Amino acid sequence: MSKTNRTESGVATIEFALTSLLWVPLLLGTLVYGAELIRAMQAVQVARDVSNLYAGGMTFSTSPNLPNDATNRALIARLGKELNLQTSGGSGLIILTTIKFISQRECDTLTSSGVTCTNLAKWVVAQRSTIGDTSLMTSSRFTTDPMPAADFDDGGNVVSATITNAGVTYTYPVYLTDNALKLKSTFNLLTIATDGSGYPLVDANKLPVGYGAGTSAYLVEASFRSTPFPPFRNNAGIYVVTLF
Repeated sequence: MSKTNRTESGVATIEFALTSLLWVPLLLGTLVYGAELIRAMQAVQVARDVSNLYAGGMTFSTSPNLPNDATNRALIARLGKELNLQTSGGSGLIILTTIKFISQRECDTLTSSGVTCTNLAKWVVAQRSTIGDTSLMTSSRFTTDPMPAADFDDGGNVVSATITNAGVTYTYPVYLTDNALKLKSTFNLLTIATDGSGYPLVDANKLPVGYGAGTSAYLVEASFRSTPFPPFRNNAGIYVVTLF
């Protein structure tokens, strides 16, 4: 039967203390990143669900002219409840942007108006709404304009302009001429099919080839705040983007 010498007293405690310098950070890191991975998966699912609804025609304006949208916004908040997404404030932000590639066909509506179609062959913001805490992102990662003070939609905010030329009144979408509504030149998530004249490319049956210019696409960005946990995570946050 072995006995511990008096000179070996406390060695186990020292060994435990030394090894804990290794396994305690590993354990904490596993817990922190595991929890963040779960939040990231939840964020992806929320963004995909919102994108499906948005691309399906559901709108989320704060305009009093669209009272049903308040119910839609509340639905989105429920989808992100686990991430503390709220219709205003909270710990998350959803940016819903309808984008369009402006082809010559859209610009032809301005031919006799005297207005220059400055956004020809550019991606533009055609509509946008936000849900949640707008302080999380001061601007979209894909657009050049700052986040608007109000939603950009047809529920009461300006999305069209009117001009009279030679006695004829023309009404046209402002995204045809407003430089601030252009997407950044680095946007390359969709490939547009146009012919050499700038019109949408079509086949023999006049159907668009590939993704047709002038057709709307739906871009949803989701940002969620996390709790900082130095030194494992300092600038805590989750960002997800989906395109339908």
